Amino acid sequence: MNRYCEIPACTNFARPGRHTCTSHQARQHRAQLPAEPAPEVDLEEVEFIVRGGLSAADLPRAEQQAVVAQLASRRTPASRIAELVGVSERTVHRWQTANQAA
Repeated sequence: MNRYCEIPACTNFARPGRHTCTSHQARQHRAQLPAEPAPEVDLEEVEFIVRGGLSAADLPRAEQQAVVAQLASRRTPASRIAELVGVSERTVHRWQTANQAA
């Protein structure tokens, strides 16, 4: 027997033996997960790397993103930022866009 998802205004069928459709099950599961704490960023290390023009390839992702933000604020070309951080230019542009939206 097919039944509809119990979420109001949803026209999808519920998964077999469940009360919600696949898309709502995923959303409910994510809503139940505890929020992950923001990663710690060592701002002194970020500043040291930015000032010295050193490679940031070995840093954690959050610190790499902080380096990208600081170098971008100093109008460093994306190609140079990508070279220093060890990511592609496309990644630099995506991180800059995400940083502007936040």
